[in-house]
Amino acid sequence: MPCPKLQKKFSFFLILPVFLISVLLFLESFSFAYPQWTVKLLNSLSAIRSINNYGAFAIMTTRRPEIIIEGSSDGIEWKEFPFCWKPDDPHKAPAFISPFHPRLDWQMWFAALSTPKENPWFASLLSCLLHGKKEVIKLFKANPFPTSPPKYVRALIYVYEYSSWSEKKRKDSGGTELFMGCIFLLLL
Repeated sequence: MPCPKLQKKFSFFLILPVFLISVLLFLESFSFAYPQWTVKLLNSLSAIRSINNYGAFAIMTTRRPEIIIEGSSDGIEWKEFPFCWKPDDPHKAPAFISPFHPRLDWQMWFAALSTPKENPWFASLLSCLLHGKKEVIKLFKANPFPTSPPKYVRALIYVYEYSSWSEKKRKDSGGTELFMGCIFLLLL
């Protein structure tokens, strides 16, 4: 059994490098630019797998694609099917949802990161909206077509990005929206 006095003496020499490496890894998650020697050090230490970023969301992205579903009765005026929990207005903070798990909103996030071929359920969702299926419409915050279902639906992909500090000062906005040009259009 190690001597407690000896353990206390040497623990500082172990804690200090672990703390410093942890700080470097934390800063890395914010895309902090390191000198090349620091990158090499972090890469070599990651092989040990003792001090590292891990988990499903170890690295936060600075861009987030979001699918917006819209419907139309005439193909000219489009109304959005608002989601209950998914971020929509870049000027409004996301809602607190715990302990619930908003399955549709969560799946929409992953659908935006992949292709329609990888998400066959998405075409079914749009088809249900075209047919006015009440059990599917209940998954949304509101029904923009309360009297009859839309004749057309489309999905637009917007990319939300963090503003730089200079953009925030200049525009006084919390984020920018960019249309990605990916449109799915289903006709009844």
